[in-house]
Amino acid sequence: MAVTVEHLRVALRRGGWVLDGGSATTLEGMGFDFTGDHLWSARLLRDNPTAIRAMHLAFLEAGAHVIETCTYQASRAGFSKVGMSDAEADGMLRLGVQLAHETVQEFIATPHFNAAR
Repeated sequence: MAVTVEHLRVALRRGGWVLDGGSATTLEGMGFDFTGDHLWSARLLRDNPTAIRAMHLAFLEAGAHVIETCTYQASRAGFSKVGMSDAEADGMLRLGVQLAHETVQEFIATPHFNAAR
């Protein structure tokens, strides 16, 4: 489902939407360590996309209406520092969007979504 300007207007009239937050903190709570990693949580796009999905799902189950793509520190320049080409970096950025989109689609198809909203 695409979010339109009208969706945003309705949400604001109802008091707004709940955003996800604390991606790195949440992932650290799952046991990941980003100390000294210039990619931060974006490293998991390459190393453990399943963990990113789990994080997105946790935010949605907690009531988030909007989730981020886990690409905060992701860029061609950043990924090149870990030996990735521009094409590979672009793929990681697309993967971040794909993971968020797929997790939302899977979540809204569950009975939990209908009960929670």
